[in-house]
Amino acid sequence: MKIVFTNHAVFKLKLLKEHGFTITREMVANAIHSPDFMTKAKYGRKAAHKVHNGGLALRVVYEGDNDVVVVTVMIVRRERYERNKI
Repeated sequence: MKIVFTNHAVFKLKLLKEHGFTITREMVANAIHSPDFMTKAKYGRKAAHKVHNGGLALRVVYEGDNDVVVVTVMIVRRERYERNKI
């Protein structure tokens, strides 16, 4: 499986690092390959969630099945998305 990062996703990784969350591309790939839970995102995209730190989760919004395009990456409150699992 090939994983490609959009410019926006790369920007978000840098922005998260500036705010004290060091998220690597490997962590993003791990979230896609083995998420703790999945939700639907806008425009038919998927969102993989990996528990990050207690009440927080790493949310990776992406498109595709075989070749994945990571659209954005964010740290979210886990409780907000867990109730909408698919």
